[in-house]
Amino acid sequence: MNKQLALLNNELGVAPEVLDAEVSGTWYSSNNSGGGWWLRDEDWYALERDGWIVKWFKDDPDEKPYLDANGRWLGALATRAFLPGVSEREAIDRWEDVVNQSADAEGCYCCGSPHYFYQGFAEER
Repeated sequence: MNKQLALLNNELGVAPEVLDAEVSGTWYSSNNSGGGWWLRDEDWYALERDGWIVKWFKDDPDEKPYLDANGRWLGALATRAFLPGVSEREAIDRWEDVVNQSADAEGCYCCGSPHYFYQGFAEER
């Protein structure tokens, strides 16, 4: 369980599996569009400070075999984050404020959009 999710679990006093199943919010997923990641390391840290639960590759045991010596996958520290308790529109507004980018960026024609947002639950994959 992510440390931010564990803190939320402790605050609410519920079992981790209940929290994982019950906490809804908005997921952000980054796509390497145009041959590069659109978010910098600083952007991921800023999202975490803003309350997003960043899914760091180094913390995922399933990803460890694919990471370089610096805990990166294809150069990225993370490609997904979850903001609990907010609508997709609210999450997009906050994301744009934090990273100073447009969620509507088109990316390249072959790779697609660099940014995806969708409603979901805390521990979805």
